[in-house]
Amino acid sequence: MALNSAQVRNISPTADVDYAKFVLDDFSKVTIETSGTTGDTRLSLFNSDELLLEFDDDSGTNLFSKITNNYLSPGTYYIKVEEYANDQEIENYTLTLSATTRYDFYEPDEEINPSLIRLNSTQIKSIDPIGDYDYFTFELLSTHNVTLEIIEGNGDTVMGLCTDAGDYLGTLIEEDDDGGVSGLSKITQTNLIGPSTYYVKVWNYNDLARIPYYVLQLTVNSTSVNDVQAPSISSVVHEPDTPVCSTSVPIKATIQDIYGIEEAFVYYRINWGSWSSVKMISSLNEQFNATIGPFRQGNVVEYYITASDNSINHNTGINDNSGAYYEFTVNPVTDEDTFEKDNALAHANPIGLNSTQTRKIDPIGDIDYVTFTTNDLYNVTIETSGISGDTFVRLYHENHTELAFDDNSGTDSFSLIEIELEADNYYMTIVESGNDATINAYDLFLTVTKQEVIEPTPTPTPTPTPTNTTTSQVGIILSSSVILVSISISINVIVLLRRKRKL
Repeated sequence: MALNSAQVRNISPTADVDYAKFVLDDFSKVTIETSGTTGDTRLSLFNSDELLLEFDDDSGTNLFSKITNNYLSPGTYYIKVEEYANDQEIENYTLTLSATTRYDFYEPDEEINPSLIRLNSTQIKSIDPIGDYDYFTFELLSTHNVTLEIIEGNGDTVMGLCTDAGDYLGTLIEEDDDGGVSGLSKITQTNLIGPSTYYVKVWNYNDLARIPYYVLQLTVNSTSVNDVQAPSISSVVHEPDTPVCSTSVPIKATIQDIYGIEEAFVYYRINWGSWSSVKMISSLNEQFNATIGPFRQGNVVEYYITASDNSINHNTGINDNSGAYYEFTVNPVTDEDTFEKDNALAHANPIGLNSTQTRKIDPIGDIDYVTFTTNDLYNVTIETSGISGDTFVRLYHENHTELAFDDNSGTDSFSLIEIELEADNYYMTIVESGNDATINAYDLFLTVTKQEVIEPTPTPTPTPTPTNTTTSQVGIILSSSVILVSISISINVIVLLRRKRKL
């Protein structure tokens, strides 16, 4: 997608997801927005490693979305647009991408309101208009070797370091014009005393021109380590407050430390099980983001956040909500089954590969038809789950040949089918097992993994040995031969034993 452009798109069929890609050649302020007459979108921004940077639901007009990131570095990025609960179509919407290069987010940064710069970090700035002055401040907790350098820019800078704010109202420690590269400024101080607060001033030489952009870098090396303060973790939120099944859950937090943040993680667990972790990604203004899930309806999810700083001690902070953990329960998408009426093959709704739909069986005797298409040889898993209910699932080829069925192989009384399928069109039916009750809500999962074709290795002919008879409640139909029918089937399993070689 081109910068500073708009595209008219749609979300169709239900559960459709739109992706867009854009490339930045320079540091930029980027705004991504959806808009339209009707609809409710969710918007996500990912970097080239597919890590979530930003997420938004309703910051745009009405129920549409808007993301603004003031400090995106050069690189490739991806936009994801989806309907809020993945249970409605959006006839049309407009996706707008705006970018402003070399944006100075830190203005105004006058002497009474200097910009805070963290240790071992950079800031992109500008001298604009002519005669503009930029002021920075930083704090040392102990004595350090300090380097302040304009590492990039298109102008002639002058930089001063002093002990107080304003126009050198305190003691001037050092001033430099051309000590860095290409006429830019650089100040190096050995054993700069701490604890103390210092101030930096940057301007254009002789105040004769604008500087559209420059990059200030602050580097410190500790000579007297006494930092034992762990990072501060605050403003922890998940969005939305009550997540729904089949959608990912973004988590945000403000994480601060004078030495900067080395890394941060979200730890989470489902239904009091084992803990998993996801690394958080930093954005502007000490904001960190991560995404977890999606989850199934009824799941209880607990989480907490840890972070370590860039000091030599690598102090680690934790925010676990005072030991209670942060928590949410995953709700059904909606009380209404938006896929109805789908009680005939002609009205079947499609489900995407590796996706989830939340449905219901209502009234008694209701039947759900669902179609899907594979474009390669896949191992396919079809599974239902929910808080309560008893499903029965049948799988068919598009020519109406039944391929498999299952009643209770899933969790509790729900269903599970695992089968290898070639590239083709298929459909399934889901009913309440006895056709004598309703199911208020259930999740339908379709998961596929590509099947690797391995050439067989010739082996000696084995000797077959019959084993005992086993009973199964799963039906697999192969070609035109049917193994079984009714409630259960008996299968004679053949175990192949290799003969021992005589010595």
